[in-house]
Amino acid sequence: MATGGHTTKTTDGVATGGYTTTSTTTPSPFTHTVENGVMCNAEAKTDVIKEEKTKESDIEDKKTRESAIGKSKTLATFIVSTLTSPNSSGDTKDPTEATLLRCVRLMMSRHEILLKGMMKRLGVTRETGYVTFVGMANQLFEIDAEGKVMVTWGRIIALYAFGARLAMYCQEKEIKDFCGTIAFFLGTYAAEVVTPFVIKSGGWTRLNEEFPAGDDLENKALKFLTWTFLTWTAIGLGLAATASFFTSH
Repeated sequence: MATGGHTTKTTDGVATGGYTTTSTTTPSPFTHTVENGVMCNAEAKTDVIKEEKTKESDIEDKKTRESAIGKSKTLATFIVSTLTSPNSSGDTKDPTEATLLRCVRLMMSRHEILLKGMMKRLGVTRETGYVTFVGMANQLFEIDAEGKVMVTWGRIIALYAFGARLAMYCQEKEIKDFCGTIAFFLGTYAAEVVTPFVIKSGGWTRLNEEFPAGDDLENKALKFLTWTFLTWTAIGLGLAATASFFTSH
């Protein structure tokens, strides 16, 4: 209040004396704005923006996961249907399908005798098919000392090669209707076990970079796939008995 013709100047509520009544207040770090007639704290607004970005990221992650899962399943159908269809050349415009098919054929041709022997030893039937497939797949993707599933591109190719050869065996034994079931087992297993690795590696297209076409690269791929295959095939020797045990109890 002005007294004796003089007014009081204040700065942040502190009297300083003088002839003019003014008030200069330091802006709060939590600046307020008005949006649609409602006071909005800037910090709260920032939190909302962060929350929206998090939701967008979660949606993107979900889409990526669903895409990888879907691809795992369609690849299983493609590989099995191609290799169990005598008239199928396997021609495809999808680079990943082409790469996987090439690698699977490479592994199967290189180890035809071993695979044939494994199929004979396993003696898969409709009753033992699921247990046999999952048992072999679980051995391929074993758990390491840290409790993590051991997944590599070589093991993934071996999985699809095994699934395809198993379907071919069913076809040879006149249980052709079971081939589609094998493809389902393969796709479902790959979707659940392989997907996290695929996403972390950059998606299924990464396979094309790991195993590009070319003579020299084919030889390198063959050596790598051979090592992967040979360290795993022996596991199948005693699996038939295990499958029979579980399906009979």
